[in-house]
Amino acid sequence: MKTFRIISLCPSTTATLIDLGLKECIVGRTKFCIHPKEEVKDIAKVGGTKNPKFEKIKALNPTHILFNMEENEAMHLELMQEIAETVVTTPVDIQSTKQMIEIFGELFHVSEKAKQLCTEIDMCVSNLPKHPPFSYLYFIWNEPHMVAGKHTYIDFMLSLIGGRNKANELSDERYLEVKGKPQADYVFLSSEPFPFKDKHIETYKKFSDQVHLIDGEMVSWHGSYTIKGLQYLKSYFNTLFQKN
Repeated sequence: MKTFRIISLCPSTTATLIDLGLKECIVGRTKFCIHPKEEVKDIAKVGGTKNPKFEKIKALNPTHILFNMEENEAMHLELMQEIAETVVTTPVDIQSTKQMIEIFGELFHVSEKAKQLCTEIDMCVSNLPKHPPFSYLYFIWNEPHMVAGKHTYIDFMLSLIGGRNKANELSDERYLEVKGKPQADYVFLSSEPFPFKDKHIETYKKFSDQVHLIDGEMVSWHGSYTIKGLQYLKSYFNTLFQKN
């Protein structure tokens, strides 16, 4: 295992590697790779997801760089490929999430652990409750009002619980600015990338009378975090629908 020297450029990828038992192989992470806290604190930081420090990455002499097409900038891909073998992943649903875990398992010789994680994901999906369909807008940014749209991991995760993304009726874009006052059954204000708080709720009632904060990590982090995310969604929506 110690023959691998991995740079991870995506927070959920870093968490997945650690859950696969590969912590000792990770030589670099972004400043946003913050979980699990105790495990990542002694791993070198190599900048952000959008502005990595190339010289620092080179100096760490990696054997592999794990690149995410959504979190990282496409223009940086070729530069990373010049440094080391670069593995590109962009999970947008359960299938592609499990494929990513299986790729890591095979590449880094932890296939059995990868299979275990994939089995746990399948079990969590099968344990999700059946709720009546509902429309929603999932806001990720304030001013401008940006939402998650089609073909995003967020869109897929909420569809598993019965969600119908109102943004998909507005545009084919993956992320879009909401103009006007489209109405939805529910509005969700994510904790990331913009840190929505209680003080923002009143502003967003123009889109729905049901406006709720939601944990962005749990809805948007893939890989092994999908297990936590599915468990979170089960509890979150059970509570939400009981109140309503």
